[in-house]
Amino acid sequence: MKFKTTYRLSEVTIYKNFLVKNGPDISTEDQSLLEKEYYSNLFFYDTTKKKISENIKIIAKQKNVPYIDKQQFLCDESKKTCEFLTPKSNYEILYDYSHFSVEGAKYLGKKYYTSLKNILYDQN
Repeated sequence: MKFKTTYRLSEVTIYKNFLVKNGPDISTEDQSLLEKEYYSNLFFYDTTKKKISENIKIIAKQKNVPYIDKQQFLCDESKKTCEFLTPKSNYEILYDYSHFSVEGAKYLGKKYYTSLKNILYDQN
């Protein structure tokens, strides 16, 4: 993993705090616990923002406009967990609570591309 030596306060994440306290090794159990913590702390779980997102989703459906909700690509509602590391390389997906890291954007971009491709082909 690659880490910067200093972080602005806005860049401090749950995972970075974990690393400071526990070192760079993360067990599967620790990762599962952190995924649950991310679920309850990510910005799109703010009830106001969630309501806005729900309204946008309804309007998009009424207007027959494809709507891609990034929450569905990061989080599993049934397990109440959110991914926070890219698979294999273990880079953080978000570098703070609402902005994608370069690696996270690439990872989610592939998921978005597949989803958008499916949406567009399903509508034809």
